[in-house]
Amino acid sequence: MHPTPGYRGGAKSPVAASRFCAPARLPCQPRGCQRKMAAPSTRAWSLPRATGGPAGQLCSTAPVHSPAAVDRFGDSGDSLRVGPSVYDGNAVSGVAERTVERSHLRPIKEHAENIDSCLQRNPRQEAGMTLELYYLEETDSICSNRVVVTLAEKGITDWIPRKMILVNRDQFQPEYLKLNPQGVVPTLVHNGRPIRESSLICKYIDDLRPDPPLRPGDPAERYYMDEWIKLFDERAFEATAVVNFVTKFRLTVPREKMEERWKVIPSIDRLYRQQSVIREGVSSPYVMRAIGSFEMIFKLMERALADGRPYLMGDRFTLAETNLAPFVKVLEMVRFLDFWLEPYPLTRAWWDRMASRPSMQRLDDFPYSAVSEDSPHATSGRQTEPEFRVKLAEYRERFDYAFNPGS
Repeated sequence: MHPTPGYRGGAKSPVAASRFCAPARLPCQPRGCQRKMAAPSTRAWSLPRATGGPAGQLCSTAPVHSPAAVDRFGDSGDSLRVGPSVYDGNAVSGVAERTVERSHLRPIKEHAENIDSCLQRNPRQEAGMTLELYYLEETDSICSNRVVVTLAEKGITDWIPRKMILVNRDQFQPEYLKLNPQGVVPTLVHNGRPIRESSLICKYIDDLRPDPPLRPGDPAERYYMDEWIKLFDERAFEATAVVNFVTKFRLTVPREKMEERWKVIPSIDRLYRQQSVIREGVSSPYVMRAIGSFEMIFKLMERALADGRPYLMGDRFTLAETNLAPFVKVLEMVRFLDFWLEPYPLTRAWWDRMASRPSMQRLDDFPYSAVSEDSPHATSGRQTEPEFRVKLAEYRERFDYAFNPGS
């Protein structure tokens, strides 16, 4: 007996009953529905009459995969029995597969394709995992790339991409704001449930599949890893954004476009930071703060890597790497990394290991990569480098004592 919901009697493999099939209850299945065994070799869904709610819950949003869906429907009181076959516009025929209340179906002809989509097999659903990622497919999209790299490191490839474009204000569309009220990207949707915040999404992904583990097994070691990630969230995110804005955005994006962008930014912190960096350039106090944040991170990394470990948590690659590497990638894109890491050889070697991983190399295939020396990141970075080097030297002179053991 097959335990999978929607098992088709006589078939060799189970089929998913819905595009968003979840183990407990299908989104297109009204509450109170129960599965009943119609026969030892047949399984059907028995849907009692709904006491409330719209009748169109039966996969009304399922994509069209074939021109027809309903096999055969017979009037048996308040129920219809339906299954997949070919609908020629006038009649349908085939083997009945489901018992569905008439009140739960939209008109048969109008939604034949949707019903077919419900009954089609989907490997993700059989594994209990339908993953959709709303993200930016851009090399400098640091938070989206945290998730993309983590998915790649976990070997999860059957996720559904929902690419967003910020200049089109996709993140402020009403449907997206229902998933992410703050209007930030990315958002992972697992079986219809939104998971927000990139570092938390990465942890969630690690829980979806046991191997390879990206978190230490020891509770104390997991805490230390979380401490690194907290540092990256609080300091590296803003610092990377500042570097990106003082270079590429300031020198390549027309000011009027930035002014339009600022009209809809919901975060006052982000608004003031971007305006300061764009208008004041390297003289913005946010630039010195960004330098201080990365200097702190690099000094702490150099100290941690001093015992010969290849990764921040030891011999094993972890979420500490997937959460930091996309940030450091931006420093490489604007050509700041070589001169910035001169005093930090162990951190430089760590980055070289990161850059050689396929999960990181795939980012260079995204739009707005900086592989070419003529790319906006590379050209704006070289233009900004002289002033930036002065600020970096100024910080190191004033705060040489910071985060140095014994100072």
